[in-house]
Amino acid sequence: MTAVAAAVLHAAVLTVLAVVFGSLDGSTAGCICVMGAWTLLEAHTQTGHDATQDWPSQWLGLAMATVVVVGVTSIQTGTGWGIPWMAAGLALRVVSVRTLGRAFVTTPQSLTKPVTHGIYGVIRHPSELGLLLLLTGVVWSTGSRWSAALVLAVALPLVLWRVHREDHWWSTSGSPAHANYVASRPAFFPVWVSRSSQAVLRE
Repeated sequence: MTAVAAAVLHAAVLTVLAVVFGSLDGSTAGCICVMGAWTLLEAHTQTGHDATQDWPSQWLGLAMATVVVVGVTSIQTGTGWGIPWMAAGLALRVVSVRTLGRAFVTTPQSLTKPVTHGIYGVIRHPSELGLLLLLTGVVWSTGSRWSAALVLAVALPLVLWRVHREDHWWSTSGSPAHANYVASRPAFFPVWVSRSSQAVLRE
């Protein structure tokens, strides 16, 4: 199945589910459209890649799909403010893919040196941040409390575990350049955001 066909099928299935459950409104429709674009991107990046050995990614993908399905079938009222969050998450994912190129789907061990240009020169895990922004947007746009619970109980811990696993390998088993990269770049938020938050707390 091509990436476009996968995206269209995904959007069609979500739309049918929303119609059947009577939950299709403007914000849910927007959520489905962004998820179609996300599926297109993911299908394109995974072409020719065997992800069967990366079980955390498989579980995270399953958790993400569950969050979306539970969200679009929720009869609770969402808000259109969730769509910009989803779009921001999608944009971060696109930038991450374009920056890493073929290395996007590789394991940390396969990178002989860290990527420090582009968005990766600002934060270490823009792709994971994009995923969290997207899931937050799904919760807001659908208004589903069950989706929110799944994000907090399943998706967020999986993302944080993946980040910890990668950073731990870079810090302990990688080259000095890997360890320096981990020590000099924040995981999710730019340095100026962290510093401004600390200043507010001091005040």
